[in-house]
Amino acid sequence: MRLEDAYGRIWPVPAEYDYSMVEGLLRGKFLHGRGRQFVEENQWQLFDPSDSQKVFSRESWEPIPGMKITMALILQSTYYRMCCPRLDCHSEMYMNATGGGKHW
Repeated sequence: MRLEDAYGRIWPVPAEYDYSMVEGLLRGKFLHGRGRQFVEENQWQLFDPSDSQKVFSRESWEPIPGMKITMALILQSTYYRMCCPRLDCHSEMYMNATGGGKHW
């Protein structure tokens, strides 16, 4: 499997990993630096990049070898100019995220 975090960094994930193991991987990667606070406060989601309506959770986790997983940060604040927080993305189009916030 292939996991892309909210900043475009990509990591391989063994197909044997369950959701808790993927969550642990992400929490480990975000112990320091940008994004740390979002992860600590559970302000993130994992979704299928081919269908952003398909959000992964403990309940819906069905890993398939070779599948792609994308991480989104959930922004609770309203900004003057709503745009994607990824450094290389300038999109102003977003959808409301389950549980609040936005995802681009």
